[in-house]
Amino acid sequence: MEWLNFTNTYFLTFFIIVIFFVGLLVFFSVSFVLEKKRENKYLEQIKIEANTTRIYIIDPKNNSVLYFNRNEIKDKKTTDLITFYNKFHPDDQEKVKSWIFQICVDQRKTQNYLEADVTLKNLKRRMCTLLKLTSYNPESGLIHLESKMLKYISPRSIVKRKGKDSNLPCGLVTKGTMTSLISKYKSMKGYTFSIRFLDVSQKAFSNENDENFMIITIKNSIYPFGLEQNKIRQIIDINNRELILVDLKLETREEAYRLATSVAKEMTRSILVNGFQTLIKFTIGIVQNSQYYQDFETIVKHAQEASLFADQNEKQIYFYEKTAVPELIHERYREQIDSAIKNNKIRYLFRPIANVKKKSTLGYFSYIKLFGSSFSSYYEMMKYANQCGKSRELFAVIARNIINRFAEQNNERNNRLFYHVSVFDFENIETVIPQIHGTKRIRLVLVFDEQELNQNTAHTAELFDHFEKLRLFGYELALTMVDKNLLLDPLLYKHFDYFIAGVSMTTEIKKTGISHLSIRTLIESLLKYEKPIIASEPSGWQEVELVVKSGIYLVSSDVIGSGNEMVVPIEKKKLEKTASLAKYL
Repeated sequence: MEWLNFTNTYFLTFFIIVIFFVGLLVFFSVSFVLEKKRENKYLEQIKIEANTTRIYIIDPKNNSVLYFNRNEIKDKKTTDLITFYNKFHPDDQEKVKSWIFQICVDQRKTQNYLEADVTLKNLKRRMCTLLKLTSYNPESGLIHLESKMLKYISPRSIVKRKGKDSNLPCGLVTKGTMTSLISKYKSMKGYTFSIRFLDVSQKAFSNENDENFMIITIKNSIYPFGLEQNKIRQIIDINNRELILVDLKLETREEAYRLATSVAKEMTRSILVNGFQTLIKFTIGIVQNSQYYQDFETIVKHAQEASLFADQNEKQIYFYEKTAVPELIHERYREQIDSAIKNNKIRYLFRPIANVKKKSTLGYFSYIKLFGSSFSSYYEMMKYANQCGKSRELFAVIARNIINRFAEQNNERNNRLFYHVSVFDFENIETVIPQIHGTKRIRLVLVFDEQELNQNTAHTAELFDHFEKLRLFGYELALTMVDKNLLLDPLLYKHFDYFIAGVSMTTEIKKTGISHLSIRTLIESLLKYEKPIIASEPSGWQEVELVVKSGIYLVSSDVIGSGNEMVVPIEKKKLEKTASLAKYL
């Protein structure tokens, strides 16, 4: 047959080309199948690691570490301390060693948890682990730890998508980013969820580190929902007791309820596995975005109201309805505020601020912790107190306790009290604080929140007037920054004596290189104002060191001095350690 004639030059050329492309197609097909198989195996391994709690029994005296998975107790393995430390990323090995050493030296003064990066064999992605100290026997020297693997959820995460959604941010984002996204996306779809953590017990936590560990553990069960493929989801870490989850693709109430149920299931699993069920519970409030088209502030407000209303009606999931009676909701808020005041459901805490340059203490951050309350933060409680006509009474109780306690316990005249206030407090600051006896004996710094000022003040001129009045009273002013971008009128920043880099920027240190830190961008933006910057809540000594390397010499962190109901001085050895970092300045 003519078409099978291999002596024909045209046919031979055509045949070679066909064979080449067939071979190429087979190669790519096999490669795709093998890569898919490897990817599935990798994802399965990630899933296994993320759902496994590992137990470590460390015997430093005998250089021995016994470890096993909680669900596979019979499969025990033994290694030495060097191999154990090598499981962690090189950047965090010294931190883990120091923590283990500190447990042996003085377990009572050592925090019960530690977050560290790990490198696992065959895993492409860097992960982190939450190590929890469960027990320590001083006589035998045995240390019992629990470890749970977690995937990093970066604020800059981008899920690979196709089409118009290809570059949308996902995972952890700021409120400002989400507001802009809602405005640009222009969709009638989507639902917003307020996930609120609530105390089961009416008693306060005896150890703040244990409370933080619990919250971090449960939040890490929620974060993966923000990175699912083919979803347009974002998570805003509003505060220690609340997350906002947004899904811009959900169309029906049933879909929203299914997502809320899935989140609730993961949270419940995390709570039960870690034995938190007698300590904490949660509610989820849901709002359909189209009810308040492109008005993200109102969407979040009503989602938060729905999660509060869920608690008050003993429900776990609650859809916000416009038909709900505002008077009834406000009456419930009033009851909560009255309960907090009369039943003393507020803890007053002080955390020191170290001056690395001077090897001294600048002052103390004061802050409050609510327990047995539906409110997730001071700002939220004060907002509703203002609506219910209880703001002056609530402000007076908190201010009197914080200022008088500090005045009585502070032994250094130069120590400043950094006192957090709300945009709703201007009138109360001017009328209540001067009447408090201890005010005249302390150096008071009023701390405002940049994002709150930006959201709740329509006219910049009003802020100028308020700040000028506060200066006449002799108060210093500070501003907490939650984002590297400056949100207010540039002239307003000149009124502040201190700027505070918030926890959202200091915790980012672990996830990015030092040259790309938001905190560094913030420093460059604020240089022209020539005012000190305080880094708040870097999580460990490595983070403290990186903060100082970036040029900040005022630092407040639990590793330097944790929050305490007493005004406790920084330990001498920790002050020495902070002073040793001055070489970077």
